[in-house]
Amino acid sequence: MKKIIIVLISLFIFLSSNAQEETIKDKLYTCMVNHYHGNNIDLNASLDTLENYLILNDILKSNDGNGKVQYYQTIIKTGVIQGVERTSLMDSLALYYPRTDFINNCIFVVNDLDSSQFIKSQFYQTTEKVKNDAEGLIDLVSVSKLILSNLSAKDFEHPYYRANMLLSFVMTSDREQAYIRAIPSADKVTRPKKKDGFIIDITNNSKLLVNDEDIDLKKLELSLLEYLNSNNKKSHILLIINTKTEYDYYLEIHSFVENVYTKFWDQISIKKHNLEFRQLMEKEQNEIQSRYPLRIFEISDN
Repeated sequence: MKKIIIVLISLFIFLSSNAQEETIKDKLYTCMVNHYHGNNIDLNASLDTLENYLILNDILKSNDGNGKVQYYQTIIKTGVIQGVERTSLMDSLALYYPRTDFINNCIFVVNDLDSSQFIKSQFYQTTEKVKNDAEGLIDLVSVSKLILSNLSAKDFEHPYYRANMLLSFVMTSDREQAYIRAIPSADKVTRPKKKDGFIIDITNNSKLLVNDEDIDLKKLELSLLEYLNSNNKKSHILLIINTKTEYDYYLEIHSFVENVYTKFWDQISIKKHNLEFRQLMEKEQNEIQSRYPLRIFEISDN
């Protein structure tokens, strides 16, 4: 649950401003569209498809701003995020969701805005207010109330706000169906051998096994980096899970592996460009990610 709260708050922080600063919101949405386009995803068409899918499954009541407001009102009423069957589109949108430095890169690098002016902007002031208000929130209801206290149905008509609401659903919803049901049943999957990849077994919530050896996170990072450097373009990670695996633990390990991949990309980036991965232009980041792609596969051990 804590992981989901963090995602919701971080997503909401990204979309805080007011109607007087349409240019900032427009620039951010353009950056988001270009980011997904660089990963061969048409964001506008994808969001239309996702939105219709959520309406079909009664997650959204309509495709206008009122539908988004009702979505958060439902969370406030029920205390949960309703789930749907996971789709490949949802997985693709989640895989390439912009990283935490997205706003800074868009504002200061892509659009070359003056930092002093940005700090004085209503966008920045509201963002800071939301950060302070969000501090200490630990449940979906409180976060949803915070969102609705700052955004109206009219706000959600803006493409950037709409995109963040839909992407937040992709990133936080369906804790069981998106996680367990997407995993092939045991009779269709053969447990991989060591030669098949870097195997992380998280079926025991109190013990982390790597290639059948007990290991802690520090050693996992070192072992994984060594594996990536040795196998680079041919590397892939296998997470072995089952229905007893706690979802928060799964998210923790999955996020940890993603962070190690980022450190690996840093090594490649510094060697090639003398810059950290996050400092590269989007085109250069995409080149590294395409050459050394993130490959994490889950299989069931039920």
